[in-house]
Amino acid sequence: MEEKAIRVENVHKSYSSTVALDGISFEVSKGSIHGFLGPNGAGKSTTMKIITNELTLCSGEIFVNSERPIGFLPEIPPLYKHMVVEEFLLFVKNIFESQVDLSGILSKCGIDNVKGRLIGNLSKGYQQRVGIAQALIVDPEIIILDEPTVGLDPHAIKEIRELILSLKNDHTILFSTHQLYEASNLCDEVTIINNGKILKTGKIEDVKRDLVTGEIFLIELDTKLSDKDCKECEQEFNIEIIRNEKELRITSKGNEDLRGKINRFLLDRDYIVSSLKIEEMDLEQIFEQVTSEKNV
Repeated sequence: MEEKAIRVENVHKSYSSTVALDGISFEVSKGSIHGFLGPNGAGKSTTMKIITNELTLCSGEIFVNSERPIGFLPEIPPLYKHMVVEEFLLFVKNIFESQVDLSGILSKCGIDNVKGRLIGNLSKGYQQRVGIAQALIVDPEIIILDEPTVGLDPHAIKEIRELILSLKNDHTILFSTHQLYEASNLCDEVTIINNGKILKTGKIEDVKRDLVTGEIFLIELDTKLSDKDCKECEQEFNIEIIRNEKELRITSKGNEDLRGKINRFLLDRDYIVSSLKIEEMDLEQIFEQVTSEKNV
C-alpha cells in the first residue's frame, strides 16, 4: 500500500456565514507531485493554510506524515524586498535554526548568480525562486506551493515547472493551480476542488477516466454536411457538431458509443465517411466539464 504524506479528512472551515470548505477529504502520496486544482475562490489557499497551521479548521482532521516542518510558499511570497537574496535566506535559516547547506539551496533553485542582489530588484520569476528557496530552508520532506507560477511570463513559468520537477527526487510536493496544462505535465495525482467541495481526487489517469462522460470524435466526409442534416443529427443523438468544411468535430454527452449510429446516419444520407478518429479529452476539457456541471 502506498505511503501517504498528507491526509485531509472531512475538514470544514467557515468564515461567519460563508462556508469555505465543506467536509473535504483527500490524500497525498509520499514522493508524488500532487496538483490541487480549482478556479479562484474554490478553497485551495484555505486548505493549504490549514495544512501548514496558518489557519485553524472548524472540524475534521489533518495528518502530516513527517517529523520535519513543511516548506510553504504562499501565493504572495513572504520576501523582504529591501534585503539581499543571500542575506534574507541566512535570516530565515537563523530563525528556524536550520543546519541546511545554503549554497546547495542557492544552486538547486538557480539563484546563486543573483545571491548578492536586492530581492526587490529581481524579476518576478527570480523572486519566486527565492520564495521556493526559503521554503527549502527548513529541510522539508513535504513542500506546499500555492500558485507558484501565477503572474509569471512564459519563460519564467517553464523554468519554475522544471524546478518543481527537479525537487520531486527529494520531496513530496503539493501545489495549487488553476492552470490545467501544469497539472497535466507535472502531476502524478490531482485533486479537483470547486465551491469548497472535492469533486475528484486520485491518480491523474484514474481521474481522467472516471470523470469523462461522452466522447469527442473527428469525422471527415466527402462533402460538406448540410445545415439541415447537421441539425437533425444533433437532435437525434443529443450531440454537438462543429463543422469546418468537410470535417466534423462531434462531442457526445452520454456514455453510449454513438460512432456506428452516426456513421449509419451519414451513409443513409449519401455522405461518405473517409476517416473517423477518437480525440482523447484532455484534463482542461474534463475540468471545465465537471466544474460547470457542479455549478448548474
